[in-house]
Amino acid sequence: MPMTPAMQSLSEPSLDLILPFLEPIAHVILDPGVSEIMVNGNGTVFAERGNRMESIEATIDRGMLEQAVKRIARPLGLDFGEHAPILDATLPDSSRVSAIWPGCSVGGITLTIRKFARNWFTLDQLVALGAMPPQVADVLTTAVLNRRNILFSGGTSTGKTTFAKALLDKIPAEERIGVIEDTAELQLCQPNIFRLVERKEQRASD
Repeated sequence: MPMTPAMQSLSEPSLDLILPFLEPIAHVILDPGVSEIMVNGNGTVFAERGNRMESIEATIDRGMLEQAVKRIARPLGLDFGEHAPILDATLPDSSRVSAIWPGCSVGGITLTIRKFARNWFTLDQLVALGAMPPQVADVLTTAVLNRRNILFSGGTSTGKTTFAKALLDKIPAEERIGVIEDTAELQLCQPNIFRLVERKEQRASD
Protein backbone atom coordinates (compact mmCIF):
# COMPACT_ATOMS: atom_id res chain seq x y z
CA MET A 1 0.00 0.00 0.00
CA PRO A 2 1.49 3.38 -0.93
CA MET A 3 2.47 5.60 1.96
CA THR A 4 0.27 8.65 2.38
CA PRO A 5 1.72 11.99 3.52
CA ALA A 6 0.08 11.51 6.93
CA MET A 7 1.63 8.05 7.33
CA GLN A 8 5.01 9.33 6.19
CA SER A 9 4.98 12.14 8.74
CA LEU A 10 4.56 9.56 11.50
CA SER A 11 7.25 7.19 10.23
CA GLU A 12 9.84 9.81 9.32
CA PRO A 13 10.66 12.35 12.04
CA SER A 14 10.97 15.91 10.83
CA LEU A 15 11.31 19.36 12.30
CA ASP A 16 7.64 20.02 11.47
CA LEU A 17 6.63 17.12 13.73
CA ILE A 18 8.28 18.63 16.81
CA LEU A 19 7.46 22.30 16.27
CA PRO A 20 4.27 22.14 18.41
CA PHE A 21 6.45 21.04 21.35
CA LEU A 22 8.94 23.84 20.74
CA GLU A 23 6.43 26.60 20.06
CA PRO A 24 8.41 29.34 21.89
CA ILE A 25 11.31 28.89 19.45
CA ALA A 26 9.40 27.62 16.40
CA HIS A 27 9.91 30.93 14.60
CA VAL A 28 13.66 30.60 15.13
CA ILE A 29 13.74 27.02 13.84
CA LEU A 30 11.81 28.06 10.71
CA ASP A 31 13.99 31.12 10.09
CA PRO A 32 16.01 30.35 6.92
CA GLY A 33 18.82 32.58 8.14
CA VAL A 34 19.40 30.46 11.25
CA SER A 35 21.71 27.48 10.81
CA GLU A 36 21.75 26.10 14.36
CA ILE A 37 19.54 26.28 17.45
CA MET A 38 20.92 25.45 20.90
CA VAL A 39 18.91 24.84 24.08
CA ASN A 40 21.16 24.57 27.12
CA GLY A 41 20.44 22.52 30.22
CA ASN A 42 19.73 25.67 32.24
CA GLY A 43 17.01 26.68 29.77
CA THR A 44 18.88 29.40 27.89
CA VAL A 45 18.45 29.38 24.11
CA PHE A 46 20.92 30.52 21.46
CA ALA A 47 20.89 30.54 17.66
CA GLU A 48 23.62 30.79 15.07
CA ARG A 49 23.03 33.19 12.19
CA GLY A 50 25.77 33.92 9.69
CA ASN A 51 28.45 32.46 12.00
CA ARG A 52 27.32 34.79 14.79
CA MET A 53 25.68 33.68 18.03
CA GLU A 54 22.40 35.25 19.14
CA SER A 55 20.67 34.95 22.50
CA ILE A 56 16.99 34.06 22.14
CA GLU A 57 14.46 35.29 24.69
CA ALA A 58 12.38 32.15 25.16
CA THR A 59 11.34 29.66 27.83
CA ILE A 60 10.65 26.03 26.91
CA ASP A 61 8.72 23.71 29.20
CA ARG A 62 10.99 20.79 30.18
CA GLY A 63 8.24 18.22 29.64
CA MET A 64 7.50 19.53 26.17
CA LEU A 65 11.21 19.51 25.33
CA GLU A 66 11.47 15.87 26.42
CA GLN A 67 8.48 14.93 24.26
CA ALA A 68 9.96 16.74 21.26
CA VAL A 69 13.23 14.80 21.47
CA LYS A 70 11.49 11.46 22.02
CA ARG A 71 9.32 12.11 18.97
CA ILE A 72 12.50 12.24 16.94
CA ALA A 73 14.10 9.19 18.55
CA ARG A 74 11.22 6.68 18.42
CA PRO A 75 10.57 6.52 14.64
CA LEU A 76 14.31 6.04 14.12
CA GLY A 77 14.36 3.09 16.52
CA LEU A 78 16.51 5.01 19.00
CA ASP A 79 16.17 5.29 22.77
CA PHE A 80 16.44 8.51 24.72
CA GLY A 81 16.24 8.64 28.48
CA GLU A 82 18.10 7.68 31.64
CA HIS A 83 19.46 4.44 30.13
CA ALA A 84 20.30 6.03 26.75
CA PRO A 85 21.24 9.61 27.68
CA ILE A 86 22.77 10.70 24.37
CA LEU A 87 20.83 11.07 21.12
CA ASP A 88 22.49 11.88 17.81
CA ALA A 89 19.98 11.67 14.97
CA THR A 90 19.75 12.69 11.34
CA LEU A 91 16.36 13.63 9.91
CA PRO A 92 15.25 12.78 6.35
CA ASP A 93 16.16 16.31 5.19
CA SER A 94 19.69 15.79 6.65
CA SER A 95 19.13 18.16 9.57
CA ARG A 96 20.97 16.91 12.64
CA VAL A 97 19.54 16.70 16.14
CA SER A 98 21.68 16.06 19.22
CA ALA A 99 20.30 15.82 22.74
CA ILE A 100 21.66 14.89 26.16
CA TRP A 101 19.52 13.65 29.06
CA PRO A 102 19.73 15.15 32.58
CA GLY A 103 22.36 13.45 34.66
CA CYS A 104 24.84 13.78 31.83
CA SER A 105 23.51 17.26 31.06
CA VAL A 106 23.47 19.50 34.13
CA GLY A 107 20.18 21.21 34.86
CA GLY A 108 18.01 19.67 32.15
CA ILE A 109 17.95 18.37 28.59
CA THR A 110 20.48 19.89 26.22
CA LEU A 111 19.24 20.11 22.61
CA THR A 112 21.03 21.17 19.45
CA ILE A 113 19.38 21.34 16.04
CA ARG A 114 21.74 21.74 13.10
CA LYS A 115 19.61 22.63 10.09
CA PHE A 116 20.27 21.21 6.65
CA ALA A 117 21.95 23.66 4.25
CA ARG A 118 19.77 23.82 1.14
CA ASN A 119 21.97 26.23 -0.79
CA TRP A 120 25.24 24.84 -2.13
CA PHE A 121 27.95 26.88 -3.81
CA THR A 122 29.92 25.84 -6.87
CA LEU A 123 33.68 26.35 -6.95
CA ASP A 124 33.22 29.24 -9.40
CA GLN A 125 30.76 30.90 -7.01
CA LEU A 126 33.20 30.55 -4.13
CA VAL A 127 35.85 32.26 -6.26
CA ALA A 128 33.40 35.02 -7.21
CA LEU A 129 32.56 35.57 -3.53
CA GLY A 130 36.23 35.94 -2.69
CA ALA A 131 36.48 32.72 -0.68
CA MET A 132 39.60 31.77 -2.65
CA PRO A 133 41.75 33.09 -5.50
CA PRO A 134 41.12 31.62 -9.00
CA GLN A 135 44.63 30.15 -8.99
CA VAL A 136 43.87 28.13 -5.86
CA ALA A 137 40.63 26.86 -7.39
CA ASP A 138 42.55 25.74 -10.49
CA VAL A 139 45.15 23.90 -8.38
CA LEU A 140 42.43 22.13 -6.37
CA THR A 141 40.47 21.18 -9.49
CA THR A 142 43.64 19.66 -10.98
CA ALA A 143 44.23 17.77 -7.73
CA VAL A 144 40.70 16.33 -7.86
CA LEU A 145 41.06 15.25 -11.49
CA ASN A 146 44.42 13.63 -10.64
CA ARG A 147 42.87 11.79 -7.66
CA ARG A 148 45.07 13.48 -5.09
CA ASN A 149 44.30 13.33 -1.37
CA ILE A 150 42.87 16.57 0.02
CA LEU A 151 42.48 17.20 3.76
CA PHE A 152 39.85 19.63 5.07
CA SER A 153 40.29 21.07 8.54
CA GLY A 154 38.36 23.70 10.47
CA GLY A 155 35.90 24.40 13.22
CA THR A 156 32.12 24.09 13.15
CA SER A 157 30.39 26.22 10.50
CA THR A 158 33.63 27.21 8.77
CA GLY A 159 32.48 25.82 5.41
CA LYS A 160 34.20 22.43 5.25
CA THR A 161 31.17 20.57 3.86
CA THR A 162 30.34 23.39 1.43
CA PHE A 163 33.93 23.42 0.18
CA ALA A 164 34.03 19.63 -0.13
CA LYS A 165 30.79 19.62 -2.10
CA ALA A 166 32.17 22.22 -4.52
CA LEU A 167 35.27 20.10 -5.15
CA LEU A 168 33.35 16.81 -5.40
CA ASP A 169 31.25 18.34 -8.17
CA LYS A 170 34.45 18.47 -10.23
CA ILE A 171 34.69 14.67 -10.30
CA PRO A 172 33.76 13.46 -13.81
CA ALA A 173 30.35 11.80 -14.20
CA GLU A 174 31.91 8.54 -15.44
CA GLU A 175 33.72 7.99 -12.14
CA ARG A 176 32.31 5.88 -9.29
CA ILE A 177 32.23 7.80 -6.01
CA GLY A 178 32.19 6.37 -2.50
CA VAL A 179 31.00 8.68 0.26
CA ILE A 180 31.45 7.83 3.95
CA GLU A 181 29.97 10.25 6.50
CA ASP A 182 29.06 10.21 10.17
CA THR A 183 25.75 11.76 9.09
CA ALA A 184 24.42 12.13 5.54
CA GLU A 185 24.95 15.76 4.53
CA LEU A 186 26.52 15.96 1.09
CA GLN A 187 24.14 16.32 -1.85
CA LEU A 188 25.92 15.01 -4.94
CA CYS A 189 24.63 14.91 -8.50
CA GLN A 190 26.92 12.33 -10.13
CA PRO A 191 25.07 9.17 -11.30
CA ASN A 192 27.34 6.43 -9.87
CA ILE A 193 27.56 6.98 -6.11
CA PHE A 194 27.45 4.62 -3.15
CA ARG A 195 26.98 6.14 0.30
CA LEU A 196 27.76 4.86 3.78
CA VAL A 197 26.95 6.43 7.13
CA GLU A 198 28.07 5.67 10.65
CA ARG A 199 25.90 3.22 12.55
CA LYS A 200 25.49 4.55 16.04
CA GLU A 201 25.42 1.98 18.83
CA GLN A 202 22.49 2.25 21.20
CA ARG A 203 22.57 0.88 24.73
CA ALA A 204 19.50 -1.21 25.41
CA SER A 205 17.15 -0.12 28.17
CA ASP A 206 16.88 -2.33 31.25
